[in-house]
Amino acid sequence: PGRRLAALAAELSESRLDALDTGELTASLRAVFEASYRSLTPEAASAFRLLGLIPAGDIGRAAAAALLGDVRAVRVLCAASLLEEHLPGRFRMHDLVKLYAAELLDPQTRQAATTRLFDHYLCTAAAAMDLFSPHEPYLRPPPPGPRPSFADARTARAWLDAERATMVALALDAPEALAGQVVALSATLWRYLYVAAHHHEALALHTAALAMAGPGTRERGFAGHAVGKTLIFLGRFDEAASHLDEALASAVEQGNDLLESMTRNSIATIADIRGNRLKARKQYDLALAAARRTGYALLEGIALCNIGEHHHWCGDHAKAVEYLHRSGRIAEDLGSAGLGGPVLSALGSAYAGLGRAEQAEEHFRRAMEFARSGGNANLEVTVLNDLAATKRGLEAISLYGKALELARQSGDLLECAVAHHGLGVSHLAAGEGAEARRHLEAALAAYGELRAPEAEAVRELLGTLAR
Repeated sequence: PGRRLAALAAELSESRLDALDTGELTASLRAVFEASYRSLTPEAASAFRLLGLIPAGDIGRAAAAALLGDVRAVRVLCAASLLEEHLPGRFRMHDLVKLYAAELLDPQTRQAATTRLFDHYLCTAAAAMDLFSPHEPYLRPPPPGPRPSFADARTARAWLDAERATMVALALDAPEALAGQVVALSATLWRYLYVAAHHHEALALHTAALAMAGPGTRERGFAGHAVGKTLIFLGRFDEAASHLDEALASAVEQGNDLLESMTRNSIATIADIRGNRLKARKQYDLALAAARRTGYALLEGIALCNIGEHHHWCGDHAKAVEYLHRSGRIAEDLGSAGLGGPVLSALGSAYAGLGRAEQAEEHFRRAMEFARSGGNANLEVTVLNDLAATKRGLEAISLYGKALELARQSGDLLECAVAHHGLGVSHLAAGEGAEARRHLEAALAAYGELRAPEAEAVRELLGTLAR
């Protein structure tokens, strides 16, 4: 009983794999664990059973206390080698020990404990998001209890980063009885997962929320938009459009101007990327009108920024600057870095289009500061690609390369396509035909999947290499 359970389990590696494959423990493993379990006090044994609910690799001290009801039990289990503090304030249980602990928990206790843990995460995530995205409280449902406090936005962001995997895993493993909590967590974390470019985890969480949201409800509409928006980043436009069309129909039927504005912006994004400028502009204009009906200044600023970028893509850079400055004034009035950063990046591209290189460079520099200080991975990859488009030679190659690395990490297919395209052009200009071909072929595949008009230009470049 005094031996470390992790070490004992390691000695039984073949049984370990069998147990993880089948979800059942072998008799030899169970005998080892039972001997250690029986040596615990009743309080420690109760805590041990509850820790079988840890949904991911580890759990923080506050979450463990919420689950167990008493943080002292954490110390007892660490002393008994049933729990390990592998990082300061973070605890993990060997996967086989966790499997054994979960077997011991009765269903009623399991649901009550899972509810406590979920409520802890909802309350703490709400508090963190109040600092991470202070101008969008209307996106988040009220938490089920008091919000804890964070020292500042940086501390709140660190908590979100540390607990993200655990929260998503908890939601994906939640029973139907906790459907409301899953839907609430999806809405609470939406902006964070979007900004931090955790698109695969976002898709898993929002899809679970969509499946659990009641038909025809406000919550289902927002979950549908969240799924659609995430699918845009992952380049799955047709699937995204289906979810967005359903969300828009729900928004219009319910008179939900907030959801309508968000959804029309997303529908317009697909249209713009695919070169359907008329449809995009119509949807952007309707999104702006809906945003103004809500009275939410940030939502109006987002719509104005999108229209500005649209004019840039249409080649009307002066009109783009006009709309972007209007959006920028809203960002300044609110003190919103979440809006201000994208506005600066878009202004950089617009000024570059006007041939005002120094202004473009300055705006890109400031946008990158916003991106990196705020951990805005989506913005950072956009700035890298757009700044690279204004450069030549090795500098362009370096910037596109960094953008490609970030885009691959998040699964952002459009930014991958842009980076590959830019690298192909840059290597071609440098006389590096083989490297140019490799990137252009990758760009063509990505643009083709997106059905983006840039595919034709890439195809022509590949044709020049073939001659």
